Amino acid sequence: SLLYNEDENDWHVEWTPDMIIPGLNGNRTLDFNFTDGVRGEIQDQSGEPLAFNGHKEVVGFVAGEVDEEELTGLSDELEISEESLESTFNQEWISEGMFVPLKETHRFSDKDKSDFEENNLQVREEPAREYALDEAAFHLLGYVGGVNAEELEASDYLSEGDVTGKRGLEQLYDERLQPTGG
Repeated sequence: SLLYNEDENDWHVEWTPDMIIPGLNGNRTLDFNFTDGVRGEIQDQSGEPLAFNGHKEVVGFVAGEVDEEELTGLSDELEISEESLESTFNQEWISEGMFVPLKETHRFSDKDKSDFEENNLQVREEPAREYALDEAAFHLLGYVGGVNAEELEASDYLSEGDVTGKRGLEQLYDERLQPTGG
């Protein structure tokens, strides 16, 4: 409410928190939770998903749990050259206890996973865009990737770190498929 103070010859506003948000008083707190949206799906005419938010599997090691010799000895199992594994192992950004990814795929076989685990490697799931028809509809659906500088400059809805459609329907309907936070 608005009050006039005669002693100070001035108007003052007397308010309580529940005037802004009904029900909020001195013994309650207000908590904000921010959520990230997810990219929209592309579906066929019957509602079956063609492009959807799924996951990929990533094999890697935890720094400090595997030494360089052990890692390079897994060259054949990982189908990665020893030189490449040495280079990855010796990256400056790696610190003790950090998960270091080596290879990713849609899904590893149970045998591969078992072999990895026997050799102190870990398989983790990460969010990824999946395509139900794989290569069969690749030319039509396209794919997604991280936004680049040119795309950022040309767009009024993309931000640094966003994923955007690069080809096909993913690119054509990118603005419509982009997630919105809440």
